Amino acid sequence: MQITSTNFAKFGTTAEKMFDPCENLKVSEKILVNCYKRGGDLVRGLSCYYSGNPETGVKPEPEFNNTSYVQRIGFSPPDNKKSFIVPSVKEMIKKENKTTITPEEIIIYPQYAMRGTVSNEKETKDVEIKSE
Repeated sequence: MQITSTNFAKFGTTAEKMFDPCENLKVSEKILVNCYKRGGDLVRGLSCYYSGNPETGVKPEPEFNNTSYVQRIGFSPPDNKKSFIVPSVKEMIKKENKTTITPEEIIIYPQYAMRGTVSNEKETKDVEIKSE
């Protein structure tokens, strides 16, 4: 994400570190959280990320065909006429937790104790055992 150099000192980073994806995302997350808290909602938070304040990014800009930053990044406020039903994952988790999994026993022999390879076939009872 793009981070202006004015934020480097505040977040203890440098331009070179911003090329590291993890460092970049770490600083971006801090800026976005701060902007969201200051703006009070997602639209104003995104505006703040763009301009440093919650108002500028929601205003149409003539140099961008009278669109706001928030519009240009593809965010559109939810339409109350449309409703989306998102299924709860809690029910899926409950179903998964009821499933019992029988662990398969695996015996691993050290290579120095074996000759040849171990077969995956189970032992049969029809093997004759010789006694001395």
